[in-house]
Amino acid sequence: GAAALRPGALDLLSPPAITGALREVLARVARVVDPLVPFDPRAWSAEPLGNRPHALRNEIDAWSARYGLGPVEVYLCGTLPERCLPVYRAPATVLLAADLGNDAAGRAAVARAMTLMALSLSLPLRMTQDEFSLCLAALFRQFEPMYKGNVDPARLDELARRMTRALPRDLHAETAPFAYEALNRGALDAEAIHAGALEFGDRVTLLASGDLEGALALLGGGRVAAKAVAEVPVAGRLVRVALSDRFLDARQIADAEPPATPA
Repeated sequence: GAAALRPGALDLLSPPAITGALREVLARVARVVDPLVPFDPRAWSAEPLGNRPHALRNEIDAWSARYGLGPVEVYLCGTLPERCLPVYRAPATVLLAADLGNDAAGRAAVARAMTLMALSLSLPLRMTQDEFSLCLAALFRQFEPMYKGNVDPARLDELARRMTRALPRDLHAETAPFAYEALNRGALDAEAIHAGALEFGDRVTLLASGDLEGALALLGGGRVAAKAVAEVPVAGRLVRVALSDRFLDARQIADAEPPATPA
């Protein structure tokens, strides 16, 4: 469960793009950045579920309780390749594909989204690549005034100024060491961070749940497990991670059960 979020386990499982320093920056500034670049349901053609029943509501609530996230607001949208995405950690909000059902893949999609929410990795997943590139550049300009990124300079200046006004001095000071470490590690690529966040979510969710069968059902897009591993690169990588010494070490840190092997 929540023990999967222990820092030592996370460090063992993170892909190269999702460094510990980047995770710390995104987690610390989320309460400031989220209101500046809010989720727009209209852009996703999404509508709130409200109090209506849903086949996955109990699954969402169970993962929220596991991570201590509180009540979760749910939005439904027609098309969502990732099937379920985190929107905000506070207030806890998720976006579900309207046709997502209570099967192995649906439960795995919810588990991953809630894990990513708990990891404060909603921002790179709820935004387009261009939007996140701009947000990332504006964020790191708070710590390196010459930081530009590959974005429109005028839009960058405008968003960076808004962030500067919104970022409290004490939060800037406590975030700065992690921001400098992230910058010193090299380029911050929005596409790599998006893809890395999803893979990181797969790995940490597997550590938390032990449900390799569900993960492969989600990643395989309807393929049986063996075909998913052979034909879908991200599924193959997840299995290799699950069989690795570092996953065993992460499991010992989290004191988790080993993942069940799919039939």
